Amino acid sequence: MTPETCLKKRFEKLVIEQIKQKILTQECLEELVKLVNEELDSTHGLLRDKLDIVDIELNDIKSRLSKILMTLENRQTGSGMIYLPASSN
Repeated sequence: MTPETCLKKRFEKLVIEQIKQKILTQECLEELVKLVNEELDSTHGLLRDKLDIVDIELNDIKSRLSKILMTLENRQTGSGMIYLPASSN
């Protein structure tokens, strides 16, 4: 091992130890977990709200589609052709 490599490894070890001692403490990790949980709760609430809105819209579209299909079925002629009235535009 070269002296440069040895010095580099010692420096890396020193930096890692300092990180462990000053940053990765039990208190810091607990605070980090708390913050992450709060963020996840907030995001979950927002996504739940969006999903509820999409569900309402989907149910509305299904209802309208069902009404359209019923109307088309009721307008079918005896030959199986669908009669659509001319638009009033």
